[in-house]
Amino acid sequence: MAKHCEICGEKLSWFAESILSASSCDECIRNIALERAANYDLPVELIRIKKEIIAANKVNEEQFNSLRKYNKRSQVLFYARVYDDYLKGRNISDQELNFLAGIQNELKLTNEEIQYNDRILPYVYAIKIRTEGKPPTADLPATHTQVIIKKDEVIHFVCQAVLKEMRTTD
Repeated sequence: MAKHCEICGEKLSWFAESILSASSCDECIRNIALERAANYDLPVELIRIKKEIIAANKVNEEQFNSLRKYNKRSQVLFYARVYDDYLKGRNISDQELNFLAGIQNELKLTNEEIQYNDRILPYVYAIKIRTEGKPPTADLPATHTQVIIKKDEVIHFVCQAVLKEMRTTD
């Protein structure tokens, strides 16, 4: 009688069934390996919490209390894994961005720690352009600003920059 994969139910090949005595098909084994690689360095409790909150799309206070017990490195890694799960094969939605912002605020993670400018900001701009037809406006920081704008100009992006000029002298 033919054996079937314990995970997906697909019929196992003769080789896997007879020679390898396998209980799972190659694709399920590959998916398990990919999931383990994606969660590398993440404690087992955080993997469980990550699965729960992605399924429910919310974090309860008990889960936040468990997350707060871990060091900053583990919290940042947890945030990155949640981000990666949302990103799998598609864009991040506005609701998911708000959810990620809630996790960032509750865990008191800085923008540098979560790589906000590289990971989140492009989606903020894309969603704003998609919904309103224009990029979001930005405020100039109050200190160290040497930018002069005209009366009706709008700033859409602000980042630190340094003017580097090549000069030749005699």
